[in-house]
Amino acid sequence: MKLRSYRAPILAMLATLLAFGSILGCQGVSSAQAAGGMPLVAITPAAVSFGNQVLNTTTPETVTVVNRGMTAVVVQNVSLTGSSEFKLQNWVGTTSLAPGGNLQLTVNFTPTSAGSSSASLTIQTDASSAPTQAVTVSGAGETQGNESVTLSPANATVQANLSQQFTASVKGTSNTAVIWLVNGVAGGDGTLGTVSSGGLYTAPQSVPTSGSVHVTAESAADSTKSAQASVTILPAAGKVTVTVSPVSADVTGGGIQQFATVAGTSNSTVNWSVNGVLGGNDAVGTISTSGLYTAPSCSSQSNVTVTGTSQYDSEASANAAVTVSARRGNGNYYVAPTGSDNNDGSGCSPWATINHAASKAGPGSTVYVEPGTYNQTVSTSHSGTSGSPITFISETKWGAHIDGGGAKYIWYNTGNYVRIYGFDITDLGTESAGGCDSGPVAIINYGTNVEIAHNRLHGLGSSSRCFSAAIDSVTGSTSTSIYANVIHNLAYDINDQHCCYGIYLQSTGKVYNNLIYHGATYGITSWHGATDLYIYNNTVDDMQSKSCIQIGSGDSGNVQDPWYDVENNILSNCISSGLYVYTNNLISTSSIFRNNLIYKNGSDFTYGGACSPTLQACGLTVTGTVSGDPLYVSSGTDFYLQLGSPAIDAANSDLVPSTDLDGNPRPSGSGYDIGAYEYQYP
Repeated sequence: MKLRSYRAPILAMLATLLAFGSILGCQGVSSAQAAGGMPLVAITPAAVSFGNQVLNTTTPETVTVVNRGMTAVVVQNVSLTGSSEFKLQNWVGTTSLAPGGNLQLTVNFTPTSAGSSSASLTIQTDASSAPTQAVTVSGAGETQGNESVTLSPANATVQANLSQQFTASVKGTSNTAVIWLVNGVAGGDGTLGTVSSGGLYTAPQSVPTSGSVHVTAESAADSTKSAQASVTILPAAGKVTVTVSPVSADVTGGGIQQFATVAGTSNSTVNWSVNGVLGGNDAVGTISTSGLYTAPSCSSQSNVTVTGTSQYDSEASANAAVTVSARRGNGNYYVAPTGSDNNDGSGCSPWATINHAASKAGPGSTVYVEPGTYNQTVSTSHSGTSGSPITFISETKWGAHIDGGGAKYIWYNTGNYVRIYGFDITDLGTESAGGCDSGPVAIINYGTNVEIAHNRLHGLGSSSRCFSAAIDSVTGSTSTSIYANVIHNLAYDINDQHCCYGIYLQSTGKVYNNLIYHGATYGITSWHGATDLYIYNNTVDDMQSKSCIQIGSGDSGNVQDPWYDVENNILSNCISSGLYVYTNNLISTSSIFRNNLIYKNGSDFTYGGACSPTLQACGLTVTGTVSGDPLYVSSGTDFYLQLGSPAIDAANSDLVPSTDLDGNPRPSGSGYDIGAYEYQYP
């Protein structure tokens, strides 16, 4: 089956995302940026025009690829397609660009025939957004005689004694040399300023009477062809001062801090360094040209100095003191297979066991469990509060694998206001006969207001270890929310010993957006004190021993007139029935059974107890039932819906999650869909 990311719906509840820097706004620059700090790639110019050029002459133009992001980007391929009059130069193969790094590519134009020509320069990077960008290239060949000169920049402002580089381009002749003049004086002078043969203009020591001059590039082949730039000259600046704000900051490992400066000069560009290293490095942290500092994820150095130095005056600078703290803070802890319970539980010094982290966690704590295999059982007993729950989360969805190794309970929770997110839980231990109630149970919950979500639970139970479950919310565990879990390949007992339920409910709660398939006795079942249950938008398939869903209340802790809401579920390919209702305690007549899709089960509905063989005998009704093949993408393995499925737009809108199992918003079309997945229209 297809797997999709779950982080967005989870982490949106846990943290406030920080934004990086400012987006490039220069004319003629195309860029690609990926969310979450991926590389920002800038390519300039966005189009190259050679204009008219004399036949059989060659003119080069430069295209620059710059990594404006905070992480390395790889330029994977560069190709030039189109007219053979354009040639690519300076491309030597796959190139990695560090943050702030650039790659300069040269395109040569040599027209061999009169008329327009074009090509496309395609640049492919590993940026996740717009990884492939194209620069259009154009030019026209012409015979001798249409000579022209262009000059860049066309306007400039320069302080006394400072310099400005100008670039001239000559078209229409094979002689591309130019003569540089200032106010008509070749090379300029001490009053007007001087210009070198390479176009570097240096302003005079004092501002000329007019306050400005003109720099001219004149064609050496034809003096009637020239281009001119206007230069405004400002007085020399006084003492340059640089201020860095804030002057101190505390940054968690991997976190960011924006610094700003004010410089007493028209040239306000600042060169940023960390501990004297321009741009910083992995050990002390990095800083962008705009002053965005990123702390190292793990570093033995806890205090660093960020320095902003004026580009105009290298003696003018200011510092900020930065304290880099470990990835912990605010009650957050880390667990890793390579950790030790003797560590401090920070991101750079994690613990080895979830149990040790659980013993330290309190209201508002988040325990991040890094990817790897954990051959351990877990017991969580501390409680959070309604506004500050305790969260246990696999840093990578299903990346933290917990193997019960034959234990009766793999995760045993008694804490209230606890969240268990994103784990992969299985039981690969040696099976042993133990009679009923011998387990294993992947997650058993005794707490109230507990959320169990986004987990994958599989490979549980056997015919010799009956009464097991993937998730068991026992009597007294009120207001439990079980959602967006994938439960599959559970053992079942052909001798009817009630082995291995998918989700077992014994109290109140909500169960939605779960996918349960292959093997359990019941996909979802309720008993004992089960009442006030909302079971909706689940997909249950291939229960090879009993029913897709069974509900009822009985035996110890049972309640009279229990109430249930079962709607918008897909119930398919179960050997006994799609929905089995046991009415020994006379289920409340206000219970809801509607808009469930029933397909290819032993029977659609089966009833037991006082109302057998029909619900109507107890005043219960079933409405809006949908029949037909749900049209899974691949029955038994991939439960996404295909276009044309009768589940699409067929759900009752009174009780529908705002997102589906993958976190996609509902609805996608004109109505809500039945089952765990919302069909995603192209």
